[in-house]
Amino acid sequence: MEITCQNCNAQIKVPDQKVPKDQPFAFKCPSCQGRIMVEPSQSSGVRGEFSKSEIHTPPAGIAPMKVMDIGKRTAMICHTKSETLAKLAHEFGYQAYLPGDHVTAIRSLRFNEYSMVICSSEFEKIPHDKATILQTLQHLGMEKRRKMFVIFIGEGHSSFDRMTALAMSVNLFIAKSDFENNLNKLMVPIKNELNEHELNYSIFNKTLAVIGGA
Repeated sequence: MEITCQNCNAQIKVPDQKVPKDQPFAFKCPSCQGRIMVEPSQSSGVRGEFSKSEIHTPPAGIAPMKVMDIGKRTAMICHTKSETLAKLAHEFGYQAYLPGDHVTAIRSLRFNEYSMVICSSEFEKIPHDKATILQTLQHLGMEKRRKMFVIFIGEGHSSFDRMTALAMSVNLFIAKSDFENNLNKLMVPIKNELNEHELNYSIFNKTLAVIGGA
């Protein structure tokens, strides 16, 4: 079923197996975080209904992603070669969001939730009067930040250098030269890092749930 959010006009795909038969249902819009109500009489392509008290207004400058799959992880790609990285994200099972500039990227980070963020030194160097994307990530609340896997592509260090990643407050550092010349060889080790991150936080979240912290 495809539903258009009446608040932000994001187009959302809801798997048919998750749609209750002959029952109304509701879910949170992945773009604006508003609550969408869908009646059983409505079919594919409908506009989700909001009550006024449930509408969340996105900050100016944030364009909703064209099509988002409910239950599918989203990656924000902040890179001058975003299309290449979008393909990588798709191979890892993420839908990609490509902000056009720092203002959109930073506001989106504060307003939306992403499972992965890929940023590069080239994107950070684009002239702007805002804080860097890395600074924005560093100031996110821990509850939100720990759900993200952050990859930074830059120069001056070796790929997968854990001390560099720790110093930059990212999960993974990739050397620019490796990205440009050996991307195919990086796929497996990147996937392994992702799997390790997901396993660690799966255990962490289960522990929080047991002690009542989540």
